Amino acid sequence: MIQYNPKDWITFIFRFHESDTFRRLIPMMIFIGLYSGGIAYLEIEFWKLSDKSHVKNIPLMHSTVGFVLSLFIIGLQNQHRL
Repeated sequence: MIQYNPKDWITFIFRFHESDTFRRLIPMMIFIGLYSGGIAYLEIEFWKLSDKSHVKNIPLMHSTVGFVLSLFIIGLQNQHRL
C-alpha cells in the first residue's frame, strides 16, 4: 500500500501520468469520448429528437456513466492488487 500525506494532495494532481491505472484507461477513455461525441453530433444535427425524448435527458446519462466508470476504475485497481 502506498503511504502519503493527505495534506499534500496537490502534488498528486500532477502525478497522474505515473499511474498504472491511468495508462491502462487512457485509450478507452479517448475512444469513449470520440464515440459519445459522435453520437451527440448525430443527435443534434441529423436525428432532430423531440424535447420529450428520453435520450435528451443528458444529466441522467452523465451521472450514470460517471457511476459506471467509477465502478470500473475501482475494479481495475482491485484486480491490480491481487
